[in-house]
Amino acid sequence: MSSRCFLKSICQNNTCMNRGLCVPYNDRISFTNFTCICQDGFSGKRCEHKDVKIDISFIDVPIPQSLLVHFITVRDYDLYSLDPAPVRATMFKKIGFDQDTVTFFMSLPFHLVFAQIETKFYLIVLQHNYTASVIIATEVARPTYCPHIQELFNESIINYPVLHRAKYYHLACMKHSNLVCFQDSEIFMCLCTEERHANCFHFDFNMTYNCRGSKICQNEAQCFQDNPTCPTKTMCVCRECFYGTQCQFTTQQFGLSLDAILGYKIRPHLSIIRQSIYVKISIIVASIMFCVGLISGILSILTFQSKPCQKFGCGFYILVSAITSILTITVFNLKLWFLILSQTSTITSHGFLLISCILIEFILRFLLAITDWFHACVAVERLFTVILDINFNVAKSRKMSKLVVFGILLCTSVSLLHDPIHRRLIDDEEEQRTWCLINFKP
Repeated sequence: MSSRCFLKSICQNNTCMNRGLCVPYNDRISFTNFTCICQDGFSGKRCEHKDVKIDISFIDVPIPQSLLVHFITVRDYDLYSLDPAPVRATMFKKIGFDQDTVTFFMSLPFHLVFAQIETKFYLIVLQHNYTASVIIATEVARPTYCPHIQELFNESIINYPVLHRAKYYHLACMKHSNLVCFQDSEIFMCLCTEERHANCFHFDFNMTYNCRGSKICQNEAQCFQDNPTCPTKTMCVCRECFYGTQCQFTTQQFGLSLDAILGYKIRPHLSIIRQSIYVKISIIVASIMFCVGLISGILSILTFQSKPCQKFGCGFYILVSAITSILTITVFNLKLWFLILSQTSTITSHGFLLISCILIEFILRFLLAITDWFHACVAVERLFTVILDINFNVAKSRKMSKLVVFGILLCTSVSLLHDPIHRRLIDDEEEQRTWCLINFKP
C-alpha cells in the first residue's frame, strides 16, 4: 500500500448493511466480489434481511445448562419430488446459571420448532405459514411437552414392530385431549391435529452432528450449522473439560485448582456485588484465612526468632516456614482477586494479565512446595534426635539447617522453571473469559 492510498477496495463503499463486516475476496483480482459477515439477527448477501428472533423462556421446567432447538421446514408434497421429507436444522446454545431466557435467530423458513432438553422434546412453535423478520416469544412448559410412547401406550403395543405400532398412534391423540405431540425415540415425531389424528414424520433421533464430516470441531465435539445445505454459521459443542471455538483447549490440566473450582462460577462483566453466592463466600473465606494465617504466622515468627528456639535446626526450619506461610496465604489471596478481576474483565491489559499469570502461579507453587519441604525437615530432624539421643550434634544441626534451606530454595525453583516458560493466556471467546493455563505443545 502506498502512503497516499491510491489502491481502492470494494469495502470502502460500506457495501454491508446493519453493521455487517465487509471482507473482499481479493483486491488484486476483483473490485466487485466481497463477503459480508453479518451480526447476529441479520442475514443475506449484504446483511439486508432481518432474521426471525425466538425468545424462549422456561415455565414449570428446570432451566437446563444447554438447549438444542430443531427447526423443521415442511415441503409441499409433490409426486415428482425427489425428497419430500421435512428439512431439519439444529442449533445449540448454552444457558448461563443466571439466565432464565435464551434467544435464537433463524434465517431459514420454518414451520415447526422443537426444543430438546436431554431426551425430552417440547413443541415450542407451530405455524402453517412462515412469516419472516418477526419476533416470537414462546416457552418450554409442560403443555408443550412431547412424551415418549411409553408414557401413552401399554407394553403390548410398544413391543409391536414399528410400522405395526404406528397404526395405533391415532389413539394417543384421541385419548389425551391436551396432547400436542409425542415421539417414539426411534423413527417418528408425531403431532396431534385439531381432528385428534396423529400426523407423523421421520425424525432422526440419533443424528451425528459433525457438519458433514468437515472436521471443523476438535476433540470429538459436536458441530452445528444454521443451514443443512449452505451454512453461514458454525458452532462447536465441546465435551466436558474442553472449550474454545473449535474445542481445541482443555481444562483437564487444571487438576483440583482454584481456576477449575471457582472460574466458571464467576459471571463475566459483572461487579463483585452482583456475583453469585459462591464467589462472595470464597472472598469471605479467603479473607478469614488471610487474617488467621497472618496472625498465626506473626506469632510463630516472634516465638521462634528467640535464641533458645534457634539452638536446634528444627527451630530455624519452623521460623522459615512461618515466613513462607504468611507469603503463601498472601499470594493465594492475590491469585483469588486476580482470577475474579480477570474473569469479570475488570483488568483488560493483556501484558499485565500475562505477567501476573506467570508470576503468581510460579510463586504460589514455589511457596507451597518449599513450605512442605521445611515441615518435612522438621520431622526428619526430630527423628534423628530420637535415634541419636545424646549423640545428636546440636551445633552441626544448626549449621546444616541453613545449607538445607538454601538447597531447598535452589532445587525447588529449578524444578518449577517449566511452569512460567509454558504458561499462556487463553481467550475463550464463547464464554468471554481469559484463562491462565500451562500449554505443553507435543
